[in-house]
Amino acid sequence: MMSHYNYLPLEIQEQIMKWLPVKSLIRFRSVSKTWKSYIDSAGFVASYSSNKQHIWVQYYDEQVREERYLSIVDDDTFALNRVNLTPLPLPDYTKYIGCSDGLLCFYLGCTAFFWNPSIRRGFHLDVPIEAHGCLHDVVLGFGVCRETNDLKIVKITCVENVFSAAFELEEEVVNKVDVWTLSTRAWRSLPANAILTKLYFSNPEHAGRLIAIGGVVYWLASEEFPFENLIISFDITTEELGEVDLPDSLANPQYLTISKLRESLVVLQNVEEPNRMVYNLWMMEGGVPNSFTKIFTFYVNTPSEVSLMGFRQRGDPIIRFNSGRLVVYESHSRQIDNLGFDGVGNVSFVQPYTETLLLHDQPNLTIDTEVVQDQLASFHIRYAL
Repeated sequence: MMSHYNYLPLEIQEQIMKWLPVKSLIRFRSVSKTWKSYIDSAGFVASYSSNKQHIWVQYYDEQVREERYLSIVDDDTFALNRVNLTPLPLPDYTKYIGCSDGLLCFYLGCTAFFWNPSIRRGFHLDVPIEAHGCLHDVVLGFGVCRETNDLKIVKITCVENVFSAAFELEEEVVNKVDVWTLSTRAWRSLPANAILTKLYFSNPEHAGRLIAIGGVVYWLASEEFPFENLIISFDITTEELGEVDLPDSLANPQYLTISKLRESLVVLQNVEEPNRMVYNLWMMEGGVPNSFTKIFTFYVNTPSEVSLMGFRQRGDPIIRFNSGRLVVYESHSRQIDNLGFDGVGNVSFVQPYTETLLLHDQPNLTIDTEVVQDQLASFHIRYAL
């Protein structure tokens, strides 16, 4: 086979490789040293992204009483082309954080797990949660630096969540930001930012979900005085923390969720009416803060709330009911398509992702769940005494 490719200039071969699926690229690394060197190069790994979107689904199968993982190809065969994946050995009560550059992040207490579902590679990382003699909630974000091609992880330690309710704040007792990079495998603190003095994550368990778009990470947060919804941003490359002002109709106290529609930030606003819920979907235009436009509204004739889990590649929202039912709302026909998860148990989360080669040089993700849970228990015992 190589004799045929020798007739093609290397530049043409490289262009062809950019359109190949991940599984083919992994196999082609064994064809020649030249191909392996190119596929393994930091520039190719960072720039490669398959045009085909997949939907990662995790749910609890009540029949076998265990977590199930599957990947759905987001094309014309949607909901029919499903691939069951080997479950991750995650500890109990691990929560899902988000997706960036094709990587999934999970978190439990003082450990974060990063996993590439396309190539089954990943690693776990100790996350410091101690500050001023207390344990604190942390909010995580991550992405690839566009200049160095290095994976960065940002951590906001929510110091004020503890001290603002019980003590008069001292000047140095404020939220803090730290960054970890894969190349150095070390944490470093960033300078104080004025935004941190007013930032308040009223519910880090929910607000900790991140949305990553174009090298920028977004979280939904609050400004405590006066209490208003706001969106915090962190640029992975410049390491600058910023905020996105919401229009008055969204900033006022209410339940919001944020998501990504293609490469735009969107906000889902729910309004309760008698016997139904009304959901307004707002989009930030051109990445410009305070430029949100309502793009459509849909209704659910049930007192049960729904959660926006993400979007299909063509733009239809994927919605989860509290019962675990998973559907797609077709915005053009205003029809709801059931994805066939009724009766199998509760869907934990859904995440659209694209194939990537990131972490291809990492070993298989091995997790000693007992060690992780014992470490978390020892933290809580130490600070309870």
